[in-house]
Amino acid sequence: MDVQTSFAAMLRKIPVSLAVRECNRLVALQSRLPEKASVLDVGCGDGSFWKVFPGVEGLTVDGIDLNSHEVELARATGVYRSLQVSDVSETVPQGSYDFVIGNCSMEHIPNIHQALTNLRHAMNADSRLLMFVPAFGWPRVLNTVRFLQGISPRLGMAATGALDGFFQHHHIYDEVSWKLLVENAGYRVEHVQCLGAPEINREFERNLPAAFLEFLLKTVRKRYASLGWLRKMPGPRFFEVLGQQPVPTGSPDIVEYVIEARLP
Repeated sequence: MDVQTSFAAMLRKIPVSLAVRECNRLVALQSRLPEKASVLDVGCGDGSFWKVFPGVEGLTVDGIDLNSHEVELARATGVYRSLQVSDVSETVPQGSYDFVIGNCSMEHIPNIHQALTNLRHAMNADSRLLMFVPAFGWPRVLNTVRFLQGISPRLGMAATGALDGFFQHHHIYDEVSWKLLVENAGYRVEHVQCLGAPEINREFERNLPAAFLEFLLKTVRKRYASLGWLRKMPGPRFFEVLGQQPVPTGSPDIVEYVIEARLP
């Protein structure tokens, strides 16, 4: 399964904007995971990411999420060995994993320090923590926010705050602050890389109004509706740029960080 096939499979389940970000992470993760490994998926959601991950057959994946309905959707994918309904900031995971992965989930946990501390118990000396987290000010890469910023900095900041609020981001930091937060929880950060590019960000923004509609419908239906007419595949250039991730630190188009850490 290649990235375009994975993207098409995602579109059968989730909005385009969400698939754009998920595939960006998928590409970054492919280069980090071996063919065989045990994985703890923290904040697994409905399991759509691992369902289309190339090479998932060689992985042993367990999931944890505090939303029981999302866990049932994840169970239906048949990908997970086991699933747990729990708040990782209140529960110490059992077992030991090669990789503990937070796929844009850790920023949604109010007590992120305790969550990171608890996750150390699911790791050994050779394990790795991989976190995909939003970059500080990520909405500023969007043309709409830049336009509002040009009219008034207050409008730009209000739009930025509204987007972070809609996506329920409790933690939005720059690269240095994310690194300090993880290290303060008892890890050794080995790498911080960046994700984002103009073509990827434009595809995300172009489809954001439709994604808002789908998000609102999901709050009523408890799952995404099958709105195929809203979900169109990006062009070849998008997938070409997707394959060039990560991008250099300091790029003006960064939307997420990939943080890789180990136990000391």
